[in-house]
Amino acid sequence: MTNHRWVLLVLAATYGSVGCSSDPAAPVCEAGGVQRCPCVGGADGVQVCASDGTRWGVCDCGGVDAGPDAAPPTDAEVPDGALTDGGGDLCSGGARVSTVQEIAQGVVGAGVRVHLESVVATSQLFLVRRTAATGTCLWGVFVSAPGLTIAAPYTGLLVVMLGTPASTPDGGASAYCPQLGVAPVGSAVPEDVQPGDVLDLFGDTAQVLPADCVTPGAGAAQWQLANVCRATRVGTTAVPEAAVIAPSDVARLVDPADITFHGEWAGARIRVENVSALPASGGATCVGGGSSVSSLYGDIVLESSALVVSEKLYYRGYLRASQPCKDAPWFCTDPSTPFAWTFIQGLHRLDPATCQWSLAPNDKCADFYPASSDCTTASCAPY
Repeated sequence: MTNHRWVLLVLAATYGSVGCSSDPAAPVCEAGGVQRCPCVGGADGVQVCASDGTRWGVCDCGGVDAGPDAAPPTDAEVPDGALTDGGGDLCSGGARVSTVQEIAQGVVGAGVRVHLESVVATSQLFLVRRTAATGTCLWGVFVSAPGLTIAAPYTGLLVVMLGTPASTPDGGASAYCPQLGVAPVGSAVPEDVQPGDVLDLFGDTAQVLPADCVTPGAGAAQWQLANVCRATRVGTTAVPEAAVIAPSDVARLVDPADITFHGEWAGARIRVENVSALPASGGATCVGGGSSVSSLYGDIVLESSALVVSEKLYYRGYLRASQPCKDAPWFCTDPSTPFAWTFIQGLHRLDPATCQWSLAPNDKCADFYPASSDCTTASCAPY
């Protein structure tokens, strides 16, 4: 699968069209990423990657000269809440206390260090993407505003952070990110985070759109909390129920130009009801007959709306043999007969690989009704 370089876009308040960049320079770091850098006297400073990903900024040593020979490390370091300039906390210092709603509505703006208090995780941790050019691994988790019974507009948010850089196995030809659940991934958010975990977070606001998706009519960028440098689990609570999307609005979920709708529901738990899908072209043949409605990669395309239901949050191919909950979903039917669900629920997200807005269940058993045919329990939790 092709990796896509992302750019941060500070969109105008009018949400005007966004032009493409023709800069041919290869990225050297993650836009807005943070890493340590050496200062005179041996202290650590911090520098931020430029918005176009082509260079690291000047080393900020808290007023101390970095020195003419200072050079950044080769790879971006894992964001670390303990980064200090000799006393000042570079992660939380100067952070503005904010809310999911303020960020999702663009009230705070982009590039602001914020502190989110008591937000609720609504997914497990997952690999957002690996950037081949830089070897960086970007991890994510969805969160909700606290105190909700049911999800509502502007109450969901994708939280992202760098982890341990990709590495090439001995004798291998390609670099891979650490395997979640097998090796430490270096994420600021606890790797065993569960839906319902209550988190305190420090990070930077960002409005993000994959560079390859910056085309006319596809300007619905996604607000995120990026560069998370500290995450503390402070409790557990109930996950808000998914908001039901009216049948007349399901088509809006896939319209790239519907900026208003995506702005309201990006990152939130939503549910579509009474939907169906035909067997996928090239899909697997099911044991006992019939064909799978999911592709070889686990995606399902719904009839009528063409909404993609993605396995991105739970699929881990390296664990599927031993853990069915990490495998692609199994929904089988006769080639001419649609498979019907009473509901499918998940997180509304922009897929950087396809530039499509999709629905991403967190649990192939609990988030589908009927559930995947290989489910032996009502839910895959704990994840």
